[in-house]
Amino acid sequence: MAEPRPLNRLGIVGGGPVALLAAIALARALPTSDVFLLPCAVPEAALADHAVSGGAALRSLHARIGIGERLLLARAAASHCLAIHVEGIGAQPDFWLGHGAAVRDAAGGFAGEPSLAAVLAEAERFLDPGAAGGDLIDPVLRFDPAAYRAGLTMLARQARVRELAPAAGLVGEGGIALADGTHFEADLLIDATGSGWIRSAAGQSGWTEADGPARSCRGSTAPQMSLRDRLLGRGGAFLHEQPGLSATTWTGSWEAMADEQRVLDAFASAAGAIPDPVFSIAPGRLATAWQGRVVAIGDAAARFAPTAGLNLHLAAAQILLLLDLLPCGTPPFVETAEYNRRSALLAQDALDFVAYLHGGIRSPALAQRIDQFARRGWVPVLAEGCVSVDLWAQLLAGLGHGPGKLPRRTAMPEAEAAAAAEARAGTRATRLADAMPYARWRASRA
Repeated sequence: MAEPRPLNRLGIVGGGPVALLAAIALARALPTSDVFLLPCAVPEAALADHAVSGGAALRSLHARIGIGERLLLARAAASHCLAIHVEGIGAQPDFWLGHGAAVRDAAGGFAGEPSLAAVLAEAERFLDPGAAGGDLIDPVLRFDPAAYRAGLTMLARQARVRELAPAAGLVGEGGIALADGTHFEADLLIDATGSGWIRSAAGQSGWTEADGPARSCRGSTAPQMSLRDRLLGRGGAFLHEQPGLSATTWTGSWEAMADEQRVLDAFASAAGAIPDPVFSIAPGRLATAWQGRVVAIGDAAARFAPTAGLNLHLAAAQILLLLDLLPCGTPPFVETAEYNRRSALLAQDALDFVAYLHGGIRSPALAQRIDQFARRGWVPVLAEGCVSVDLWAQLLAGLGHGPGKLPRRTAMPEAEAAAAAEARAGTRATRLADAMPYARWRASRA
């Protein structure tokens, strides 16, 4: 029996970092295939393409395609973020979402105590990853968007990704009309347009709406060096501040029925800047991100309010999933169903996290997590979770849902549990003393 042939031609349609990341990753994974980039305009609502940070999935994708932290620090004005300070959301005045391990009690359940990442971020001190306790923090990198995109463009050329004329429309199944009057066909087409116009033009939208903010804007102010992001509840809106070495990025999101002028006034007051034009998000996801020859990724596959780099984190997770399930031959691809199953779980987990943080409706999976955390102090692990259980635990605790206690913690003498809690607090204090002010740590690595 003949061996299935590998993909010969792949086309990635999009003009932002999501398309470039996909093109580089596919070119590296399929060195004998021809990978083409078909650029197009990046819409304002393509939040993954406009992101200034990403999470663990982006770091994994970077490692896979040869982008190290030192390169981003040197070439993309990158800086670390250890935690998000959430203010004015939920019953508590404020709480922290640390990037790293959430604290567990002596029985192994979540303790509801400040994470080491949050403690360090509040003090603006950084712990070297190789130092004691460094494995408990998992910093997110923020970067200058223009420098990041320029670096990806250079890497795409080095990976022999061929850029064609801009995409202008759809021709048949898997075919794209180009601005120069020619058309392009591929064995597999990646829709990284941000808007998902390829699927829409083919009459294959299948969009499943989700709860959460439906309007957004962005702006920027002067650069600042800080280890913390801020997420503020102000004037019926959610304002996200992300300090950076080239600029401080502000994004706002709110419900469609909110008083928009009041929201924009709150944005200007908090950020000290007038936001860019307002745009719609249309939160939700595709029921099936892969149909026929077309795979949608990034905002073409799932959209939600800009939150903690999660938009680009999800896009990177989708690219990694595609690399794991790269097909051979021609459609129908046997990998399609498994990709759609797993990508739907990734997207839904991200949508649940963002909707719940912004006061949205609970899904069945989210209701289960709240119940288990409130009663037993643990978070069920999903087979394809997009958000870490540590981040979920901190969000659930911050919004007042526990944590409860595991049975073995309930059976533990209170004096023993109190002594263990005191020892954990002492360890955090020691790690804080060992850490360096962030500016000095950066200077020591220059």
